[in-house]
Amino acid sequence: MFERIEFTLPIVVVLGLAGCSKIPDWDERYGPGPNISSEDVKTRLGQQEALMTLLREAAENSRNTQTPVRVVGKSQGNETPIWYDAAQFGFNYADEECNAYLRLNFRLTRARDRDKAIFDRIGNAAPGLLKAVSVADPTITSIGAALGLGKGLTEAYMNTYLFTSMEPNVAFNTVAKLQNAYRSEAEGRKATYTSSAVAYRSIQNYYSLCFPQTIEAKMSEYLAKAVTETEKETKPKVVKET
Repeated sequence: MFERIEFTLPIVVVLGLAGCSKIPDWDERYGPGPNISSEDVKTRLGQQEALMTLLREAAENSRNTQTPVRVVGKSQGNETPIWYDAAQFGFNYADEECNAYLRLNFRLTRARDRDKAIFDRIGNAAPGLLKAVSVADPTITSIGAALGLGKGLTEAYMNTYLFTSMEPNVAFNTVAKLQNAYRSEAEGRKATYTSSAVAYRSIQNYYSLCFPQTIEAKMSEYLAKAVTETEKETKPKVVKET
């Protein structure tokens, strides 16, 4: 059986590499294309307009259901641009998507740790158990190699989806800080939300805060800053002679 595994494994690897063309967005692996496609622009503009129409309708419905508050000497109209309110609905959608992703990341991290522990325990116990039932040494070695391969492949596969350099709670706290800062900054410039294009860009930027590359880049920035501050604190102070 193990001879068959040793023979077929290289074939599986080759077939896996050959199947890279089946990976989603494989054609974009070198970045955006050199030319802008008018058909693609038309399609994307249609998608943007449909999205912003939905968000604006949600904002208008929200305003219509609010009870107006009368303040003496104040205009009774809502001076907040409607596109700012529409962007808030976009932010809320982004939060829901991000929370679902981070929860999944947490569960996958725990599943990876569990599977790693299971492989370790089986790998440690298997040789003794197999020797007890008089299994030949070559077979024990082959089983141990298979367990090691299973552990390695499982961890390699899971790590393609997880933040290997940080715990899920660190990723969650990092994203929360970015989101809170972005919302505060957006509130300070709400008067600039004068069109659907401005609101759409703001929503896209907020949505990108939960992208894996954004989280890792921000963590790298935090670590670099921490190292710099530590170096400043540990650097001996030079006393000037008077």
